[in-house]
Amino acid sequence: MAVLTSAVFIAAVCIPTAAKLLGINPDVPLQEALADRMPKKFEHMGHVETAAKELRRGWLDQRFGLRRVLVRWQRLLDIKALDSSTPWDPVLVSDGDWLFLAQENQGINVIMDWRATRPFTREELAFWVGVYVQRRDWLAAQNIPYLLVVAPNKSTIYPERVSHRFGRSGLPSRLDQLLEALAVAGVDVVDLRRSQMEAKATGRKAYYRSDSHWSPLGAYFGYAEVILRLKDRFPQLSPAPLSDFSFSEAPGLPGGLAGMIALGGMYPENALIMTPLTPRTAKVVEGEPAQINHFQPLAVYTNDKPDLPRAVIVRDSFSHEMMPFLAEHFSRLVCLWPYPTNTVSVRSLMPEQIAAEKPDIVIEEFVERYFIHIPPANLLKAQAPQ
Repeated sequence: MAVLTSAVFIAAVCIPTAAKLLGINPDVPLQEALADRMPKKFEHMGHVETAAKELRRGWLDQRFGLRRVLVRWQRLLDIKALDSSTPWDPVLVSDGDWLFLAQENQGINVIMDWRATRPFTREELAFWVGVYVQRRDWLAAQNIPYLLVVAPNKSTIYPERVSHRFGRSGLPSRLDQLLEALAVAGVDVVDLRRSQMEAKATGRKAYYRSDSHWSPLGAYFGYAEVILRLKDRFPQLSPAPLSDFSFSEAPGLPGGLAGMIALGGMYPENALIMTPLTPRTAKVVEGEPAQINHFQPLAVYTNDKPDLPRAVIVRDSFSHEMMPFLAEHFSRLVCLWPYPTNTVSVRSLMPEQIAAEKPDIVIEEFVERYFIHIPPANLLKAQAPQ
């Protein structure tokens, strides 16, 4: 028995290395952040130091032979055989094959946020209010209105689809805390929870079952509420009615959540398509230079209607489906995608780009999970009274 155990252990250790050396590596899609800055040459000690850091960050862990196959097998065992999907996995698989983003990174656990187990402290709340008041006031000094837009997490709109094993704490959510504090501070915020519940009530999917994002329908309802809020400042704006679009579905939605756990293809879903019945007038401007501090390249739309306002939207991935709707209402819409808030820094408002554009309105859109991020400890400490 001891010999058999030893043989199995040696095989388990050697097979991945042998597979790597022989080039045997079945293609299993796995979406993850890779440590990929390993130097290609070792010409001086600095390269050796960089290599050592990358090894500590997990470079080797992410590249041993058959790793993706083994990750897939592990997820199949956990989810299908043991029913042990948890909020501390990257993705929580719930009843009915509903997938929810869970532990996105070191600073964000979407399911624990939904459970409201960790409210803001008074100091943390004051930090975020200070950030948005400062942004509002900086823009106001240039006669530019500021509008915050918050897109809810999927778990906020479909709580009944989250596994029944995980209840809510009964404490105030960080979203409610921050929205209430910003209202007291006079910061203009559009909370899109109501509009997404209205989208859900249509019977069509407001959010995709296998992705963390809203569908075009959810984006439409969000866009309509934003335009209605802007109508107070720009009376010429009115959202297009839902009857201006036809609906269809197409198979093969590449739901991102399944790919995060190496189970792509196991949760098929149709993509919802909304087609305008009349051609859109806004055009994408080609060739706009991307800035070095953009998380993703900027997008610019123009519209040959000079009476419409100019806008800058500072965004994240939730604006992707919303931008074509919004672009119809602006003579120029510049969409900036900066690096998101993390454990050491806060997302930039991109003041240099705003100053260059001189827009009539600045919209800052956040998905809920980044809007309610715990403030970076280093910045919170620097702000605290000494």
